[in-house]
Amino acid sequence: MSLPVILLNLSFFLLVKTSFFTLTFKVLTLYSIFFPLTFFFFFFIHIFYPRFRKITQKVNHGDARNLNEISDESVNLICTHPPYLNIIQYSFDNPNDLSQIKDVEQFFMNIKKITDECFRVLVPSRILALLIGDTRRNRHYIPLSLYVLKAALDSGFLLMEDIIKHQWNCKSTDKWKEQSLKYNFHLIMHEHLYILRKPRKNEDISKFKYSSNLNGIF
Repeated sequence: MSLPVILLNLSFFLLVKTSFFTLTFKVLTLYSIFFPLTFFFFFFIHIFYPRFRKITQKVNHGDARNLNEISDESVNLICTHPPYLNIIQYSFDNPNDLSQIKDVEQFFMNIKKITDECFRVLVPSRILALLIGDTRRNRHYIPLSLYVLKAALDSGFLLMEDIIKHQWNCKSTDKWKEQSLKYNFHLIMHEHLYILRKPRKNEDISKFKYSSNLNGIF
């Protein structure tokens, strides 16, 4: 091996060694600085903010039409996805299961009880996110989502957004596709995600009359 090649290899080795040690030094320096800061930050939170130590997850098995275990104005966000009548039945012998209801008016009355309870427990100005779809009977469209929206507006909510969720590749898509071709109707390929707000206390909602039920249109 010639001298220039040896010198080149040696210089490359020294460069790599220098870069490695420099990088290691920087990492250790940063670690020695930020680790104590991180430790004292979480120590401070643990000591002076004990409520952070009391965060728990609780699951109640109950009925959404009667949230008696939840205090008024104590919930900051509600997300719900009720059944679409009896399209998919989640039980076969539970009389309190909404998926057992076939009648649209009866379904609406039960949904109204739920939105009333949601309104009661929700903190003013907070959000109810409600996902619901539509259905079809006798080859005619039933806008179930509008009935559910009316229930929420009747309870006092304001409609902030109507997000259309594209529904595809569902378990029952092939079945309904076959039925649609046989009986000549369109597939329902969307759901409505309603973003509803509970008004603030003493809020003037007259400017939201077309986003509420103040105008009595529904």
